[in-house]
Amino acid sequence: ITAPAGEHHALVDNVRGQTNGVESAPLAESASHANVDPSERAALLMLDRACGRDRETWTKACSGRNCRFLRSEQEPMLGMEALRSKTAEEPGSVRSTPDAAFVSGDLGYAYGTYERAQPVQEKGAYLRIWRMQAERWTVVLEMLCPYPA
Repeated sequence: ITAPAGEHHALVDNVRGQTNGVESAPLAESASHANVDPSERAALLMLDRACGRDRETWTKACSGRNCRFLRSEQEPMLGMEALRSKTAEEPGSVRSTPDAAFVSGDLGYAYGTYERAQPVQEKGAYLRIWRMQAERWTVVLEMLCPYPA
């Protein structure tokens, strides 16, 4: 999943609530998020932050058999075993810092920046989509989009 430099920056700007330099309403203030308990967003943000710092927390959150991983120049992978067998990536080796998290019902998402030292040094943007299952948040999709070199 790669994009030319201009397209990548437009995507990042759009995710942050800006389009062509014109401010738009932040997603957190839109009508569809008006009834969401702020503590739910705070809890998901805290969990996403913990996943970015702690390998065990990330592994547990992504351990569902329906977790999809999208990596640059790789086919989509379903499940932790696919991630381990099809890439040289050591599960949990990506360190991420969330910018924001949002919740709507049993779905949530968080986005921010990441760094990886192996198999190659890389920095970029990430998106995690979360789902509440059996009273706990689990990752259903993790996408890494490296910055252009």
